[in-house]
Amino acid sequence: MKTIILVTLAVFPLIVASAEEATPSSSSSPAPAVSNATPATAADVEALRQQVQSLTETVKTLQQQVKDQQAAMEKANLTGESGLPQNPEPSPIAAAENSPAPGASAPPRFPTEDTSVVSSTTAPAVGGTPAPGGFPTTDTSVVTSAPETISSTGAGASLTQPITIGGGRNYMNISFDGLFALAYSSAKDLDHIEVGDHDPQQRGFNARNIELAFDGAVDPYFEGFANIVFKLDNDNQTDVEVEEAFMQTTSLPFNLQLKAGQFFAAFGRLNPTHPHTWDFADTPLVNGLFLGPDGLRGVGAQTSWTLPLPWYSQLIFASQNGRGSTGFSFRNPGDNGIFFDRITTDREARGLQDFVWIPRWENSVDLSPTQVVLAGVSGAFGSNETGANSRTQIYGADFLYKWKSSHAEGGFPFVKWQTEFMYRRFIHVSPVPSRPGRG
Repeated sequence: MKTIILVTLAVFPLIVASAEEATPSSSSSPAPAVSNATPATAADVEALRQQVQSLTETVKTLQQQVKDQQAAMEKANLTGESGLPQNPEPSPIAAAENSPAPGASAPPRFPTEDTSVVSSTTAPAVGGTPAPGGFPTTDTSVVTSAPETISSTGAGASLTQPITIGGGRNYMNISFDGLFALAYSSAKDLDHIEVGDHDPQQRGFNARNIELAFDGAVDPYFEGFANIVFKLDNDNQTDVEVEEAFMQTTSLPFNLQLKAGQFFAAFGRLNPTHPHTWDFADTPLVNGLFLGPDGLRGVGAQTSWTLPLPWYSQLIFASQNGRGSTGFSFRNPGDNGIFFDRITTDREARGLQDFVWIPRWENSVDLSPTQVVLAGVSGAFGSNETGANSRTQIYGADFLYKWKSSHAEGGFPFVKWQTEFMYRRFIHVSPVPSRPGRG
């Protein structure tokens, strides 16, 4: 571009000089020399002037373009020197949210904008590939059984980007949180009053939940999650437990999702959540007495289906071993072979009847752009250890109302009302004594 401009500028004075020579001067007298050339007419002179004027305008235009390009280049150089990337590479989380899962179309949107209503683990997986099916909300405080380690937007979002693996499509998130409490009670035996294993157990300072959480995309079709919990007892001794460790699918058709591993059962609102997300420092009494100090969790499998309805509606069905203290009301041998004043047996599973079966159905709708409600029903059915044919049945219903200001920042301010109802039926079948003369 600069070469063209210089050549044009060189031609311009030559043309001007020729024009001056061809134009008769009014002040000078005609030359006495005789010439054979035809004198230039007024029309020729006028045409030449117009050509010169046109060339002058072209040169000015080119000069302005050069100035604009130089300014743009200087700006680009300054930006590059400042270290600010012009085209930052999007994080794998954002890329996963914006790109559809393999073999699945873009999920439909639901009316609500509040994720705190959804209790399914198929909530939009902001830490990886989004699960199929849409959800009515983007407020994770309503998602009771979604892993808390995958939040990257809104309140509680991670301050750092995930660790990318294999070019950024796979990733890993690592988080660490601690739950500390300063407790006082008029009762001295606080460890017998509190029913939750993560509740304060003594007067003074307590550290009952120090959690190391991992989550990551294994491949385009699976995500993995793990929560390792450290607890300090009253003698300052450390206990370690694998609270959750499971994998779940991200790309199944028909709004389906599968999960397998060690996980909290989707029973009610509180049970699927981790202690650092609770609204209070300790476990409600009904949860601790019916579902156990650690909540209802265990090794098993779960499937969920988001129904194709204009509002959020999801069916969840899970099965777990239901053994030990995490299967509290089921195959729990109790303390020293006694559970609720009944002698127990610690037996192996005999068949499907000894597993715990956990169904749940939940629905949520938006009352307005700032109000959302969710209602759900749950169940847990399985055998217990007080007899060969003894059974336990637990029924639950829950309701949530949440208002969040349209000007909320970081999730605040908000008002939430949450209620859970539980009913347990403990069926003890005593062995029938044999009659005399019969085996």
